[in-house]
Amino acid sequence: MISWITGTVIEEWGQGSRCGVLLSCKDIGYEIQILPNCSEDLNPNSKLVLWIHQVRREDGDHLFGFEIKGERDLFRQLISVSGIGPQVGMALLTEYKVPELIQAIVE
Repeated sequence: MISWITGTVIEEWGQGSRCGVLLSCKDIGYEIQILPNCSEDLNPNSKLVLWIHQVRREDGDHLFGFEIKGERDLFRQLISVSGIGPQVGMALLTEYKVPELIQAIVE
């Protein structure tokens, strides 16, 4: 299981509301979906450290990356709820900051 990764940004990508990065680490390219606010400051050849959540499915492995460990941990809690998958979890973290989302859940 991949827990975190550090590497060099090769390129960014976007597909609808999803965005991601191709990260080179030890001559291997990892395609990682990230939150849109993470991609705002990225430039090719810049260094990036991400906390990773890996999802294994029949159609392949999917990597979700977060700049802050707390975001990744909340994402994991969100997707453990029945009916909330990775894309809904990413949408919630895109819409709300971690403290706001926690407060909304508590209330």
